Amino acid sequence: MIPPATFPNTGPGTAEHPSAAPAPEGTAQPATPAAPAEPQAAPQPEHAAKPEAAPRHEASPAPAPQRGGGFGGALAGGIIAAALGFFIAWFFLGRDDAAEQAQADRLDAIEQQLAELPPPADLQPLTDQVDAAQQASETALADLGTSVSSQIDEITARLGDLETRVTDLEGEPSEDGTLTETAIARWQDEVDALRQDFQSRAESLETDLRSQLDDLQAQADAAEERLQETRETAQQVTQDAEAAAARSAARAALEQLRADLDTGSAYAQPLNTISEAEVAIPEGLSDHAEDGVPMIAALREDFEPAAREALSAARLAGEAGEDGGSRVGSFLRSQLQVRSTGPRTGDDADAVLSRAQDALRQGRLQDALSEVEGLPQAARDEMSGWIEAARIRAGATAAADDLAASLNEE
Repeated sequence: MIPPATFPNTGPGTAEHPSAAPAPEGTAQPATPAAPAEPQAAPQPEHAAKPEAAPRHEASPAPAPQRGGGFGGALAGGIIAAALGFFIAWFFLGRDDAAEQAQADRLDAIEQQLAELPPPADLQPLTDQVDAAQQASETALADLGTSVSSQIDEITARLGDLETRVTDLEGEPSEDGTLTETAIARWQDEVDALRQDFQSRAESLETDLRSQLDDLQAQADAAEERLQETRETAQQVTQDAEAAAARSAARAALEQLRADLDTGSAYAQPLNTISEAEVAIPEGLSDHAEDGVPMIAALREDFEPAAREALSAARLAGEAGEDGGSRVGSFLRSQLQVRSTGPRTGDDADAVLSRAQDALRQGRLQDALSEVEGLPQAARDEMSGWIEAARIRAGATAAADDLAASLNEE
């Protein structure tokens, strides 16, 4: 094995080697330092053919561990210097086969030495040891803190016990059975403290009880008020429901009452139902409830004979108001009961009765009564029975209309 060549340091501050050959003309000077002195090969003739260097496989050196100085650093520097020297010698001094072979052998030897170098040291165990030591120190510190805290608590408890014992001893009587002034003062202080504490607790309890009682009373009052409101609401709802039911019954009874008025029947029962709805009953209805009122048909039927008698009485009394006739003519018309059959204008008794009868035929009873009120006194006296019956019916029907309006207002 060829020993590795030793080259001078090519870093800054190192002088170039004096034996470096100059570069041929037209070739740029390299920026690298001069290679160390080597045995120079004999110059070859310029016309001699330069054999091509055989291709070589350059092994990539393993990365050096990151550490300062040592054999690895020196070896790396030697490799770099040898490579530079070989390149310079080959480029500037000519490509001699023997020199190239020597350099190749030397590089192979260097590569062999690099391959035989031991692998870089494994730092993981050391890292694990450091982590374990750090963890152990943290655990030890935590245990120490717990131990110190426990010891402090124990010392505090013991000091408290000692203070209690000293206080108890101060309160105990002396050998002759008397209490010392210190003991008396301590007991007095404790009694005063107990009295003050008891008084404070009693006052606080009384205040709390009063506050709770006030709250309970307020809640009871509010509950009573709500209960009263609920009762009033329920009562009002009941009353409203009863009133609504009564009015519904009253409206139905009113229809029955109208039917009884038309037929001339008694209407006391439907009138009582209406009165239960707290509705005011007009006198025109209550006075004739047991007997009923005259039917409109009966009034129409009775009007004809009553009108003849009234007209005859007015003619005999000379109050008929008929023009162009003598007493004899009036007497004859009275005896023959001559009367107009259709409505006509005028103020005489015959005209008034004709309009009254026409209104009665149309069901306008009140208008018929208004016309009859315009008859002479003799005629009204003769028709007094019919007029009374007509007034009874007219008053009842008018009261029924008022009652219906009252029920519909609610």
